[in-house]
Amino acid sequence: MLTQREAQGAVRIMTRQDDETYVAEERDGSWFVLRDGQDVSLEAGKRLIDARAAGINL
Repeated sequence: MLTQREAQGAVRIMTRQDDETYVAEERDGSWFVLRDGQDVSLEAGKRLIDARAAGINL
């Protein structure tokens, strides 16, 4: 589960890296990252961890 800030940060990071369109969306109080309507939040979480390890702050 992602926070709003994490989901929005992941969208920025993933859009830059992949040149695809990602969307942060809230559903029932939880935040998700979507690509073409599919939940890619797990991948978004992994990318956030990698970004933090590389010193990139949200």
